[in-house]
Amino acid sequence: MMIDYNVRDDWPPGEPRWMKSLVSSLYRRHGATTVLPLTTSVTAILDWVSLASGEDAWRKAANRKSLRSDLDQSVVALGPNIRAHLARPIALFQSAFFSLDLSKKDAAGSIILAQAPGMRTDAAWTDVEASGRALLAALIADDTVAQCWGDLVEVARKTTLVHREYRPIADLLYDQLRLRRLDPESVLSSVKEMLAYGRGPSDEPWAKISLPAEERLTRAGAIVLEPAEDEPVVVWLGYLGGRIDFSVQAGNVTFMQAAWFVPNAQPGRQDFKHKAELSKIVEMGLLRFPESIEEQPDADLLVRVDLGRTSLAGAALRAENIVSALLNAVIHWSNGVRPELAQTVVLRGGEVAGMSMQATGSAPIADDYYGLNITAEAIRSFAPDLGNALSTVPLPMYLSAALEAQTAADLPYSRERLLQPARDADVRAAIPLEDRVVQHIAAHAALPPADLFALLLRRWPASRWESDVDRAVRWCLLGSGPQADKVRELQRKLYSTSSKAPWLVFVADNEADLLNVCRIESERAWITRLIRSVSDPTSYAQLIHDYELERDVLADRRTRVRNALVHGNPVGTHVVDSVSSMASYLSRYALRVGLDSFVTGQDLPIILDRELQESASLLAGTSAADLWRAKAATP
Repeated sequence: MMIDYNVRDDWPPGEPRWMKSLVSSLYRRHGATTVLPLTTSVTAILDWVSLASGEDAWRKAANRKSLRSDLDQSVVALGPNIRAHLARPIALFQSAFFSLDLSKKDAAGSIILAQAPGMRTDAAWTDVEASGRALLAALIADDTVAQCWGDLVEVARKTTLVHREYRPIADLLYDQLRLRRLDPESVLSSVKEMLAYGRGPSDEPWAKISLPAEERLTRAGAIVLEPAEDEPVVVWLGYLGGRIDFSVQAGNVTFMQAAWFVPNAQPGRQDFKHKAELSKIVEMGLLRFPESIEEQPDADLLVRVDLGRTSLAGAALRAENIVSALLNAVIHWSNGVRPELAQTVVLRGGEVAGMSMQATGSAPIADDYYGLNITAEAIRSFAPDLGNALSTVPLPMYLSAALEAQTAADLPYSRERLLQPARDADVRAAIPLEDRVVQHIAAHAALPPADLFALLLRRWPASRWESDVDRAVRWCLLGSGPQADKVRELQRKLYSTSSKAPWLVFVADNEADLLNVCRIESERAWITRLIRSVSDPTSYAQLIHDYELERDVLADRRTRVRNALVHGNPVGTHVVDSVSSMASYLSRYALRVGLDSFVTGQDLPIILDRELQESASLLAGTSAADLWRAKAATP
């Protein structure tokens, strides 16, 4: 009988007890220790140096104390061999972090701790980062991994382990293997097979090879030290609910319509790029698309991610993260619906090397055809440029963090939650997340957060004006009434996909008709003022002045509400609701220009300045209609 933690019950006579202890110590599901591996503690501190901001981060002594305690605990839990081997890099990192921790003791140090991510160029910060990176590199070097393995063997030879002394050492070894781009579960499984049965990865699965304990130990150590092997790796992902007309290429990511590609993967049918790969997958009964309407498909949308020559370990997760970044961006821009991941297939050198299936429910997205269509349109419109940029370099750290925060903030208002109005708790949770988005984009642009907030707020009046004009037009086109035909004619003009005229030009050209069909008498004066401001610079300037006054009050209120929500101070529901639109504007605008900066290679302040110049030209006497006519005429 063989079980995970015992591996075998028929050990040869005279097998040393410590060998059984060593084998079972590689089983990680008996409950984790609260002691963090040194790799994790160092990474946590480096992440804080890179991303943590605000008054509640580095200037708060309790946070620094907690990070220091974790680091000290991780060092104490090291085995004696690795502790001696890494004595110098550990000391250098501890010294650098201790110096940063003490910065609060004087005024200059307090200023250093208040610096925002992206602006932390003082030696107090760079010393921590440099020594931390050096320590992480030393932790995954061959000789260090060998020392960790030696510590695990030594602790197994002890007759008692009353404090589970092996657990932190085994956890560190697991993390070292992960950071070396290996699959720790697979490596440690091979190690257990060698220790228990004497068989290596290339031996017959059920072979029992008689080897002395010390020989098995030596060979197991060699397995631990084997480097990651780079080879061509491709990942196919199958999603339910996705709708693509045919295929869209976005760098090394290809979106495909399963209803066409899967049936044609069969021999003798239409040829297409990567058919050989998909044929092997379909032959195994994966990613099927039934030819009968009574059956449900395994996937509606196929996504192929070419990872190039890389390690097989973690390939599926890396591919999912790439596709998730693309979907997060396009769904944020379009407010479409997110397809549901159903199957994952990993190919190594063109051969299937792994697969997984996710549990899926009868998600309502399948019936949301409009939502699926606007997601598909967004993939066609936005994914190629972003995908091409991502195929060259990964999404920068700050942009990735901003996109994750914005995705979390968008969720309560997404189409998936269309029938569930955002609760007060959702709105309260979104405002700090949206604030964090701006903080991350500021770090990406190496700007102080206060400066980026100020730049974004400068365009608030123009953005608010555009939003109100859009609202006024939609209110004019509500309902039917005696002029239903004229309303439908205007709607066709406005929403036509063949028209190349900007929507503000449509408003100016159809001003009289829009006001004529308007039936909301209580709002008529306000609607008239807004629609006429598209062609009248004087009306526009007056509206912008009103929006500037509104902005100044809302900006201060938003800051107060954000601080209250983060620190648990009282703030009423109505007050929170009143600033939610500004908080959303700040994060969405910041993320848009941040991604524009990444895709186009332009500095973020240049993009912001160009858009502010457009607003300034309107205040200088150019009408919005004339400005957009000129832009539409420019090739």
